Amino acid sequence: SLDGMKKTHDELRGRQGVFEEALKTCAYLKKLKEKYRFTFRILTIISNRNILELKEFSQFVKKEINPDLHSFEIVRGVPKDEGVVPPSYEALKDFFSFYSSFSRKHYANNQIYKERFCLLKNLAFKFKEKQLDYYTELLFKKVSGVPCFAEKLVSVIYPNGDYSFCELLGPVGNVRDYDYD
Repeated sequence: SLDGMKKTHDELRGRQGVFEEALKTCAYLKKLKEKYRFTFRILTIISNRNILELKEFSQFVKKEINPDLHSFEIVRGVPKDEGVVPPSYEALKDFFSFYSSFSRKHYANNQIYKERFCLLKNLAFKFKEKQLDYYTELLFKKVSGVPCFAEKLVSVIYPNGDYSFCELLGPVGNVRDYDYD
């Protein structure tokens, strides 16, 4: 995941230079995408530490990286830094309102939506908007209405190539063991 502009991302990761490393990885993945068919997606974890720059960051990601998708999840679990917590309800609603129109404008015509959703792309965007609203409501009401499906919907590839279905679960393999395929 990329979680903010350079300074914020490096601070959240606890090491200088990881933002630039991530950008190099993105460039490499875009080259691999020419040979192998996969969806190139950037995931950003929303927290109190990055919420104020996410509008600018969304524009940066689209202009400089141009992934097939740019998705967002609210921080969960127990981060290494206990000061990293979900942002306020108001800040989340404000960002989701911005990103709803931004993503429709900049991602709706991407190949992934043409291939996977065809005529249903408006429904897919509406579902994502409602999903983020629902997660925000659950977070602040402290009520869980549905089980977590992250292991079925999200995957994580770590810098060393380890692969996990969720950042809260341990690695299940390494992409290098499968020729990156």
